Amino acid sequence: FQLPFLTSVKEMSQRLRELIRAVRACKTVADERALILKECANIRTAFKDESNPHRHRNVAKLLFIFLLGEDYPTAFGQMECLKLIASPRFHEKRVGYLGLSLLLDEEAEVLGLVPNSLQQDISSGNQYVVGLALTSLGNLATPDLARDLASEVERMMGSSNSFIRKKAVLCALRLFRKVPDEADRFVERLQILLSDRNHGVLLGTMTFVTEICEKIPAMRKRFQGAVHSLVRMLRNLMLSAQSSEYDVSGITDPFLQTKVLRLLRILGEGDKEAAEAMSDILAQVATNTDMAKTAGATIMYECVLTIMGIKADSGLRVLAINNLGRFLMNRDNNIKYVALTTLARLVSDDFSSVQRHRGTIVECLKDPDISIRRRALDLVYLLVNKNNVRILVRELINYLMVSDLEFKPDLTAKVCLLIDRFYPSKQWRVDMTLKVLMIAGNYVRDDVIAGIVSLIANNSELQGYSARRLYLCLKRDSSQVMLVHLAVWCLGEYGDEVTGTHPVYETITEGEVDNEETFTASQNDVITTIMELMRKADAKAIETRQYIINALAKLSARFGSVHPDVKEVLSRYSRSTNLDLQQRAIEFSQILKSETCTSILEPMPAPEDQGDVTVIHDEVPKAKKPESMAVQQPVDLLGDLLGEPIEASPSVMPEASSTGSAQIDLLSELMGSTTVQSETSVPNNQRTLEPVPSILEPPSMPTLPQNASTSENMPPARGPGGFPTLVAFEKEGVRITFDFKKNPNNASDTAIQMVSTSSLPYPLQNYTVQVRKFLSYFFLSFLWW
Repeated sequence: FQLPFLTSVKEMSQRLRELIRAVRACKTVADERALILKECANIRTAFKDESNPHRHRNVAKLLFIFLLGEDYPTAFGQMECLKLIASPRFHEKRVGYLGLSLLLDEEAEVLGLVPNSLQQDISSGNQYVVGLALTSLGNLATPDLARDLASEVERMMGSSNSFIRKKAVLCALRLFRKVPDEADRFVERLQILLSDRNHGVLLGTMTFVTEICEKIPAMRKRFQGAVHSLVRMLRNLMLSAQSSEYDVSGITDPFLQTKVLRLLRILGEGDKEAAEAMSDILAQVATNTDMAKTAGATIMYECVLTIMGIKADSGLRVLAINNLGRFLMNRDNNIKYVALTTLARLVSDDFSSVQRHRGTIVECLKDPDISIRRRALDLVYLLVNKNNVRILVRELINYLMVSDLEFKPDLTAKVCLLIDRFYPSKQWRVDMTLKVLMIAGNYVRDDVIAGIVSLIANNSELQGYSARRLYLCLKRDSSQVMLVHLAVWCLGEYGDEVTGTHPVYETITEGEVDNEETFTASQNDVITTIMELMRKADAKAIETRQYIINALAKLSARFGSVHPDVKEVLSRYSRSTNLDLQQRAIEFSQILKSETCTSILEPMPAPEDQGDVTVIHDEVPKAKKPESMAVQQPVDLLGDLLGEPIEASPSVMPEASSTGSAQIDLLSELMGSTTVQSETSVPNNQRTLEPVPSILEPPSMPTLPQNASTSENMPPARGPGGFPTLVAFEKEGVRITFDFKKNPNNASDTAIQMVSTSSLPYPLQNYTVQVRKFLSYFFLSFLWW
């Protein structure tokens, strides 16, 4: 019987080897495809001969063709696989089960013919045939097939053969994943197998029990009694002599040790008695395990997770975190990465213990591996508080100077957020923000600049100090765009406080000075410094030129005279091809000639304090169901030009906007007050005034909304004032429209009514409408257009 079996296997390997050799010899894809299709035709013909003794050889070749991909036809071999698994010969049965696993899936119709063969082979006296059947059942079982054969698998879990027990446990695990309801059937067997002596059986059992406890927490109570046996097992693994069968780098079966630790963590979570029972062995593992090797580091990692998961006593938790700190000094970047990730998860649980490793964590910022640097940055970000913000921010800024370009945006954003959130003093916040702007100003977000502008404008003691610091920063470096914008704005508002003699390093507390070094700046020096920025500004830097023109005009009003260079700049840009710059230059030239220029160009009112925390990630607010009609508060668009009192504006820095192809000058037409009124009257002393002068924010050419009708046959709907109703927003059931109406008693007054409606069938939450100050000016431009 053995001689034909060996001969058949030899012939099969030879013929299969010939096919492989022929495929490799093909020079083109077309040649390979022609060869495969020809061979498939031969195999199909051979399958028609029921007496063919080489059926398994043809199936083996078909499996090789299947592995080549390219959508070659192989489905016709499915029935041949079923014939092979029904064969009494092992070598044919092995090829049949292999083909069954590759060529069939759970949706194959012929799978309904498999259960009988599987049931017979599971009951076979040959352990290898049983192993093949259990493996195939685990891979291909459908929910129905799993329920039908679950009892057979459960019976095999009690076999006296360790090989069959191992295969049965793994198959049962696959069946549980298909049909979780069958968990009760296997629990008693698993409780017995937790005491098995075979490590392969134990590995499968630990995996199965762990998955059951994770998916069905109510099952944990049924395995609580195994805690003490698991503790003994772990102690035996640690103290047992090295065995060549299970030894890995001098450690006895680290795979089983990690499985035991993970199961202990699950069973000890929320169970004080179980946690106390395993505390001693966890301390021994954390103390005696050699972390120099990967196997030991793996065990230590699982031990740390178990200690933190069962809420062990403080001493044991400190020991676990200290071991993670030792991971950070390992040369293996994988171990470093795992340690940083784990420490980041544990910061909230034991902040003080993680804080002890702050120096080592900061050193990881210098690691050549960018993934390590990113994880270290995330962890440092979590470690910062009021007590250590000075030290850690200084370290981060030092690292920012040498960090890679692709790393700067994320690092800059986090440093700015830490400064805004934990600053110990307002002066420190200004100083650190300026340092970041000097190093990575091109990566600083607009909201950071808005926050520092709000801080300076709302604190008079910071205004002169900030202007002087920014003046010195500009003298040193003007390559960072956001630094230039902030400096020019600050000098335009408070540049008169820069003139004179001041200490280079100063504090704003009782006039203390760090050293005797001073600098002197005259009005001409301030103007010249800003003029240098105008000369250095790139031709495309329109926004920078807008800031500079504003600052020069305001400084001229502060200093009481117009510098010749300022006149030359305004004259030159009054002929600029850029309509925005041209409009600014012309209007500022006219304002500086008027007697009221000082009041018109006085410092901007302090904006509302937006808080200390800068938002890095944009958040979408939840919607709130609007009332039937939502209206805006009155807004005086040109109040600051006319000298009327103005309340705080939500932003200080003017936003640059480019104009269209035609010049739109609304200054002369809109010298009256233009308001947005609600249906109920609002007293004048309760008006919210917001300055939007054309010299600071010239309008862009307005455009019709997408849903506005441009056909002559379908005129747009008109509001009560005779003007077209403007649909400003219409999306996802929310519609916002604007109606315009002239005041019959004063032709220069225009009332704008906003109507916000919802067609949604449910109430919206936290619905807000944010209107930029430029928006009202846009509507006036739209009316004029």
